[in-house]
Amino acid sequence: MKRIAVDLRFLDCYTGFGDICRNYARRLSAINVPDMHFIFMLSDNHFGEFGQSVTYISCDHPEEDIRNKGLKIDLWHSTDQMYEYYYESPETVHLLTIHDLNFLYEKKHFHRWKHIWRFRKRVKNADYISFISHFAKNDVDRIYGLKDKPYCVIYNGITPVGDKEGVKPAFVGDNNEKFFFAISQIRRKKNFHTLVPMMLNFPDHKLYICGDNDFKYAEEIRKSIAKLGLDRVKLTGRVSEDEKTWLYKHCEAFLFPSKAEGFGIPAIEAMQQGCKVFSSRLTSLPEICGKHAVYWDNFEAEHMARVVKDGLAVDDSDMVQERKDYAHSFNYDKYTTEYLQLYKKILCQK
Repeated sequence: MKRIAVDLRFLDCYTGFGDICRNYARRLSAINVPDMHFIFMLSDNHFGEFGQSVTYISCDHPEEDIRNKGLKIDLWHSTDQMYEYYYESPETVHLLTIHDLNFLYEKKHFHRWKHIWRFRKRVKNADYISFISHFAKNDVDRIYGLKDKPYCVIYNGITPVGDKEGVKPAFVGDNNEKFFFAISQIRRKKNFHTLVPMMLNFPDHKLYICGDNDFKYAEEIRKSIAKLGLDRVKLTGRVSEDEKTWLYKHCEAFLFPSKAEGFGIPAIEAMQQGCKVFSSRLTSLPEICGKHAVYWDNFEAEHMARVVKDGLAVDDSDMVQERKDYAHSFNYDKYTTEYLQLYKKILCQK
């Protein structure tokens, strides 16, 4: 029996990391693999949540739990590159999943160099690396050199948004209003401020930018909205899953001008509903969205507006089902199967 520890400390987070942890934990705990036993590292309040077929260790004191429970760990899976702990032992293989090197695009000068230097140790300490996109793999190879380090690319799964109608958010006044939709944490790398002056070209549309907005960058966007007198642009804060579904279903288009993505989950979620997606060409987005998105070449307001207007004018109703099928090809059943195969491959080589 091989014992595999999986880092699930982001289980409660309202981010892509959290989405991955929630979906992966449910599927791993429900699968009976005769020669594998799973150990979940998560916060104490989730102990027992995934049944008795898995062992639980606390992300607050993992070393103590491992020692007290007498656990032997054959493979430790750090499910993201921001891990705070992994079990170091000559008998334990360390699998690291790298989502992105976004600091290459967000940081400058000394701060960029500091992150590059710190991350080098994480790449070195991993026995095997999985990447969520070929773009992320190429970034790591370009900066650090993978050399003989074994690796693979496994695309993220996407939570099915579902075919239900969803729930209209309270901030939407009229069922028939025309609006654009964007969602993610309101961080600078998401580049949402570029959408504000663009909206001067759409006097009949509203724009709802949803997601955590307790960052300084969000305040900059609010000031830009006020300066331009664009009360049609609203930072709404978080929305529920049902509200998100409604927004995807009813928006004129989904707008995603992000400058740094290891994957780009919201764009694929939008495609699940057949939405027209307008996207940045930067980092992983062209790889993940492929031909199913329309791309901006720069972030000048007039250019962005022209691309959106031209894209909306195209009748691509015959492509809606193709967009949906493509988006549903990124699913957690496939994700889980590919990681189980990877675990077996690594453990066979041990």
